[in-house]
Amino acid sequence: MTSQLDSQPSLTPAIYAKQPIFDQQMAVMGFELLFRPSDKIGLIDDQAATAQVILNAMTSDEQVLADPRYKFFINHSTECLLQPLPLDASTAIVEILETVTVTPAVIAAVQNLKMQGYQIALDDFDMTLSTAKLLPWADIIKIDFQALDEDKIALLVGELAQYSVKLLAEKIETQGHFQLAESLGFDYYQGYFFCRPQLTHQRLARPSKISTLQLLRALMDPEVRLETLAAILKNDPVLTVKLLRLANLGIHVRITPIRNIEQALVVFGLDKLRQWVSLIALTDLDDKPHELLRQTLLRAIALERFGQFMGSFPAGECFFIGFLSVIDAFLDRPLDEVLANLPLDANTRAALIERAGPAGELLTLLQYMIEGRWDQLAALQDSYPLHDFFRLFLVSETEAEQLLALLS
Repeated sequence: MTSQLDSQPSLTPAIYAKQPIFDQQMAVMGFELLFRPSDKIGLIDDQAATAQVILNAMTSDEQVLADPRYKFFINHSTECLLQPLPLDASTAIVEILETVTVTPAVIAAVQNLKMQGYQIALDDFDMTLSTAKLLPWADIIKIDFQALDEDKIALLVGELAQYSVKLLAEKIETQGHFQLAESLGFDYYQGYFFCRPQLTHQRLARPSKISTLQLLRALMDPEVRLETLAAILKNDPVLTVKLLRLANLGIHVRITPIRNIEQALVVFGLDKLRQWVSLIALTDLDDKPHELLRQTLLRAIALERFGQFMGSFPAGECFFIGFLSVIDAFLDRPLDEVLANLPLDANTRAALIERAGPAGELLTLLQYMIEGRWDQLAALQDSYPLHDFFRLFLVSETEAEQLLALLS
């Protein structure tokens, strides 16, 4: 039998998003690969979309599915269950969509996948006579916090207590959602609440965060002198050591090793220095999920690449807009309040707060990609070459992972 992968045409850029899934310690345990079939952005039916995304993911530079640190939740329609795709059972989790009708053939397919060592997740679960038939083979139950009210969620958790399953709270978008999931004993969490600030009334930033904000302010001053930056950096030995490490890693052309911060500043130049030091500073805010730093790197690098591709956008400006777009989550302060303390021009401020202007529109497009919001992306297809942007997005993900390793 010819597999769905074998029948695929030549590869187009992978159209998918990676949404992180956190454990109870707020460490990333895996990702869901999000993809949606849409004629407007070049995809076809569910099975072909799944096959193409998996093949692209397995053959991309990032080697998404080959990373042993993480589990990957792969959406499976009825067709994908009946015609299994070549996935590694040690990392891939078969996520059965809520649209799958539970038939004897589907049950047999799930039993076969379990025998092969796959974990099974049930998406958007609600207890019915039909869905209950899959519970004996399920490992993870995903409950949608946007679709169900608190009473229904609590009732469902109680009903599932008799089964040996892990509970995953998905679409966690608010502090209230997160607290409810915690109180009910959920094992995993998924949603964009984790890229938002945790605000309390009259909360003061910790000293380390105040220092970070001061450093960012100095870096964004167009007239800042290297001597001023050197003086600031010398008061932070961690930043200094990391900067020297990066300067000596062969990224920059040099004849002799760089031995002090003044030499490093000259080698980097002011524009690159702004980027590197800003990113390094965030690595020292260790009370935040590691994934938030990855998202920050991805946004900064991808938006810079988008700006370079469009030609008329200053790449350095795009980098900082991407970088600052989630700075509120790091500092636990409203974005407009954080930006008020930074010397930004009106266009940059409008792009960040209102998503206005060309750079603001690029930032919106990037966020749609990260969140897998394909319908909204389709509305932008006449203005932007989406396939080219997806290719740039994948390259940016790889670069973000590499930089994260250097900065750790």
